[in-house]
Amino acid sequence: MDRDAVADAKAKNVKFNRSSPNAAINTLPQNIAETRDGETFEISDYSDSRMLITGKKAWEYKIRLMSVFDKDGKLCNLSCSAYSESTIGWTCSSDARHRSGEMFKTDYNEYEWEWEYADARSASSQGSNGNKIHRP
Repeated sequence: MDRDAVADAKAKNVKFNRSSPNAAINTLPQNIAETRDGETFEISDYSDSRMLITGKKAWEYKIRLMSVFDKDGKLCNLSCSAYSESTIGWTCSSDARHRSGEMFKTDYNEYEWEWEYADARSASSQGSNGNKIHRP
């Protein structure tokens, strides 16, 4: 079936759009919580891409948010990263940044994230943004 899917990473669902019959999409927002050696790791991944039927990637973004909490539940490490790429005729951007939470003082960490892609030929775009709070 020739349809493309437009993913809403924030709502964690996939909607199908018949307007572009020559593309396919993959997406899986993931949240991972793990405890190792008394430290709790919280990881949130947001990623999506569109592959043209020719096999060429139209666009892709990846966002990773990570918080580490010590044995007392205090934030002891954090990182966030955003990556995006697009081919001719498409644009794609992503961003992630720390919003609040203090090292060795708070029991939470908050991030802001956003992504957007667009078909440059039709000037239509799709995107989402939000906040993510990690706790031990």
